Amino acid sequence: MAIADHLEEYQFQQKHDHWLGFVDGKPAYRAPECGHAVSAAHVKRCRACDTEYRTGANHHAWRGGRYDKGRGYIWINTGSNRGKMEHRIIAEKVLGRELKSHEAVHHINMNKSDNRRENLLICSKGYNAWLNQAYARAWAREKFEIGGHHSL
Repeated sequence: MAIADHLEEYQFQQKHDHWLGFVDGKPAYRAPECGHAVSAAHVKRCRACDTEYRTGANHHAWRGGRYDKGRGYIWINTGSNRGKMEHRIIAEKVLGRELKSHEAVHHINMNKSDNRRENLLICSKGYNAWLNQAYARAWAREKFEIGGHHSL
């Protein structure tokens, strides 16, 4: 190594206490938060640690892993960009097993975000569909029939 190279390395070491040296002709530093090698002195974490740091509960937009996808059902983040409907998770805990393909969870009060155990009914998908239609018919009768006469 030439004297100029040693001088340049010494000056870098004096400026940055986390200086590692040159790697492939480029300066390398130790990231203060994760301890891995990085290419710039101002970087706090390496790319892999930064990605991990900014996901899940560490992400600035994290809201506890519980969210509404827009149809009224509450979803729970189960990791790796996956989610599961909260009412199904609750029903599976009550049963002590996963729901079978022919089973559904019905919200008794028809409020999709009300996932209290006493508001959930585990039933067949066919019975769930019948219940939803029966509720819809009852609501329509109440809404559009006044004293037995159609208001439409």
